[in-house]
Amino acid sequence: MSFLKDISLKNKKEYHKAQNFLEMGNYAEALDIFNTLLEKNFHVFYVLSNLIIIHKELNSLNVLLDKINDLMNDKQYNREELLIQKGYVLYLLKDYDNAIECFDEVLNNDSDNLWACFYKFKVLKDMNVDANFNLLFLKIKECDPDYYLSLSLGEFFLELGLMEESLFCFDLSLKKNSKNCNALIYKGLCLKEMGMYDKSLNTLDTCLELDPNNLIAWNYKGTIYNLMGKYHDALECFDKCLSIDSNSVPAIVNKATSYFHLGNIDVSLKCCEFALKLDSTNCPVWDNYATFLFHANRLDESLNAYDHALELCPKNINLLKNKLILLFNMGKWEEVFIFADEILNFDNELDWVEDYKRLALEELNKSN
Repeated sequence: MSFLKDISLKNKKEYHKAQNFLEMGNYAEALDIFNTLLEKNFHVFYVLSNLIIIHKELNSLNVLLDKINDLMNDKQYNREELLIQKGYVLYLLKDYDNAIECFDEVLNNDSDNLWACFYKFKVLKDMNVDANFNLLFLKIKECDPDYYLSLSLGEFFLELGLMEESLFCFDLSLKKNSKNCNALIYKGLCLKEMGMYDKSLNTLDTCLELDPNNLIAWNYKGTIYNLMGKYHDALECFDKCLSIDSNSVPAIVNKATSYFHLGNIDVSLKCCEFALKLDSTNCPVWDNYATFLFHANRLDESLNAYDHALELCPKNINLLKNKLILLFNMGKWEEVFIFADEILNFDNELDWVEDYKRLALEELNKSN
């Protein structure tokens, strides 16, 4: 009995060691340990959850899919756990029909399996199939999900814009593990989206008491101060981020926003230029840079920045709208007319875009 207990303790230590490697981005070391734990049939579902993260980063999900298929022939493994994770891998590979088959097989045997139900709803969302997400929420209330599943469900509802449901799940996760910084950060983000800024700050402060160097919490705290118009407080938060990681692009760009609202556009532009040196493929950075250039009356450079952003994110409706406003201000009527049509193909209920198109046509007729 003592021998078995020692083995279990050793496996737990190895699991946490692998998680630490994963958090540090040391995928090779984490992969070796998780593969060994998988062979030992140790908490297979959660070991596979971590392996999915690694293989997704390494673009090798098909390798993991083959491994799961091999394990399904071994009767010592729980078939339902393997089916759920196989379905999730198929979902990530965008093989939606086969993913749903996996989840349905589990649900046919166990209609209360919340993981299978949750992942099936994720697939339906990505397939743009109408789904009654309230059914998923009712299932959550009937079941007793652990903190990890509660957290995942909260993230999902947050993506859907269902804030009350999201907050419920994050609170449920924190009841299971009150020191879960991820749940505290997501709860803070949810409260921020609900406009409850003071409560959001309190939640993030609770996280920072547990982990004073949590970069994400400091960054979110700064963005909330920006929304509250407390730009100097925001700058303190972003400076704290940069003391932890001097190359944190989100903190640099958010700092640029603070300076912009304080009327220091030159510093805002320098912040964006530094961020673009660190990551020239970051669409939101190009968007912010273009906005600040526009307000600095450097219109040609602003247009160039928007074009860079749209090369990276060609279907980003906010970028398209921002570029249209710039073209209108530059008096480029032919481009306004063409670009307005492009936006209306995405959303034909934007009255102001129709107005821009009409005014551009009027100006073009005058010149003819």
